[in-house]
Amino acid sequence: MTFVPSALTDADASPLIAALNAHASAAYPNPADNHWTFSHEEGLFVVAYVDGVPAGCGGLRDFGDGRAELKRMYVDPAFRGRGLGFALVEHLTQHARTLGASRLLLETGARLEAAVRLYERCGFREVERYGEYLDSPQSLCMGKDL
Repeated sequence: MTFVPSALTDADASPLIAALNAHASAAYPNPADNHWTFSHEEGLFVVAYVDGVPAGCGGLRDFGDGRAELKRMYVDPAFRGRGLGFALVEHLTQHARTLGASRLLLETGARLEAAVRLYERCGFREVERYGEYLDSPQSLCMGKDL
């Protein structure tokens, strides 16, 4: 697998983002429960390729204060169970370290059980809601020290 920096609007990224949004909307149909704000200019966004096929994506927002946040994580169902999600998290974690981050955060939803299990396997633990998620009871925030 390879990871290629991308814009969210690139031809290979757009279908992954659309699928991610559909997946999140199915789990959380209330638009107020979705926090999809992210721009690749805020950090890094990558498309993950398996044998040249776009299979997943993920982003990293740099807060500039020693903290960074995983955003827009998604693996196409056809590629799940192969370690791609774990590899994406690790790739973005390494990038966070190069930016000088000492703490990595993320927001997901408790209903997204597979995602929660993945993040736990990657060393994340539940933390108090932060930032734009403070008033979002559907948000499950997680973090880990780097």
